Amino acid sequence: MQSFWIKYQGTRFPLRRGETVVGRSPYCTIVLSNALASRQHCALRLDGDTLLVTDLTSANGTWVNGERVVEPRPLRHGDLVRVGTDVLEVRVSDRTTATGAQRARSITGDAHPAADFSDVAEETSTQSQAVSIELVEALVRSAKSTRRPSMTMATVQRTLEALLEQRPEPLSRADRTRLVAIVETIAEWSPDRATADWRERVLAVVGGRDSR
Repeated sequence: MQSFWIKYQGTRFPLRRGETVVGRSPYCTIVLSNALASRQHCALRLDGDTLLVTDLTSANGTWVNGERVVEPRPLRHGDLVRVGTDVLEVRVSDRTTATGAQRARSITGDAHPAADFSDVAEETSTQSQAVSIELVEALVRSAKSTRRPSMTMATVQRTLEALLEQRPEPLSRADRTRLVAIVETIAEWSPDRATADWRERVLAVVGGRDSR
């Protein structure tokens, strides 16, 4: 049987059989602090090796990989559940890499010194990598649908950085174009010096991996 847990703000919350409620209420299993979350926002139900997320008629909706949850939805390893301005990452079993955090610093510099990339899942197939880019694009679209996309900017940045860390091979021109568009969009959300520095670092990595 697989082990399921949720990663939220650097903390792991193991999931057990039955229902786990997420929201602002102190009685929830996973308590959120953002104002856009309802008191009881969504529920995670684990039955064997099946994990489902259900929106509990929240005011602002529950989103998985940029898509709104309208009925109970299965969750898989690496799925990102957005509740207001918070993002919860679904983790399954023990698919981690010990050197992720060290490699991430070469991209992020000091922009996110507290970011934890130690459990970024290894993705090796071309198909899984394409889905990862689509995932980041979905997060960008989801953030843009809010009034203040900058509130989720750090989460989208970390997801993009993790994607680049799991792609050591050269990028195709098509993928490079998509990633550059993502970076430019994120940079528009907070046009300050720190964001400009982050943009330059990430674009340098993206450009350095273009081989075709």
